[in-house]
Amino acid sequence: MCGVYREPMTAMAKARLLDEAESTGDTTRMSELAEHRDRAVRAAVARNPSAPIALLERLVADKNYLVRFAVARNPSPAAWQIAMTAPDADVRVILAQRQDLDEQTLERLVAAPEVAVRMSVAESTQRSDVLHRLARDPEKRVRAATATRPELLSDDDLELLAADKTTQVRAVVVQSRRLSEKTVTRLAADRSGHVRYFTLEAHPERFDLAERLQADKDSDIADLARRIVAERPTL
Repeated sequence: MCGVYREPMTAMAKARLLDEAESTGDTTRMSELAEHRDRAVRAAVARNPSAPIALLERLVADKNYLVRFAVARNPSPAAWQIAMTAPDADVRVILAQRQDLDEQTLERLVAAPEVAVRMSVAESTQRSDVLHRLARDPEKRVRAATATRPELLSDDDLELLAADKTTQVRAVVVQSRRLSEKTVTRLAADRSGHVRYFTLEAHPERFDLAERLQADKDSDIADLARRIVAERPTL
């Protein structure tokens, strides 16, 4: 049995429909559009700040992830609370990227049980106090994500991460230009070859370290050190 043929919408007609879905205040029309076969239309409804809670609860469970994510992109705080309870944790990963979250929602995201959600907070927040907490997170991947934000970390937080027990964290934070000379020197002698390599790569002006690391047992580190020394300007 043949399906019913539907003539595709023109680009202009679709643009008008998407605009209507995202801006209409007519709840009946929103409900109709939330059932649309086109995921982009359903996602537009999910971003509509006037969408009723019951409708958002339905859309946050949509079969398409783009529609579910759109609920987290809705500017309404009511939508954020729905996103916080979504079965799909990736919805909260998207929510954590927002810069306009209220204190309660941000606090819940910082304490979320999902590592990916806390990592998303670390990678997105502009708040030093939040990063201060995440620099002490029990999960190494969260601490490593925090280490990628040195411009917002205090000196104490940077030094804490530089002394982290996990190679992954030290290898990230050593790339910061804000570490003290003493700390960079210590990391250049780190037990991990990855940390030593990234130390040398991120601080090529430290010719004293390059000279020493020319004899490193790791050939990649030794080769990099020799190149740095060879490029040292002559006085």
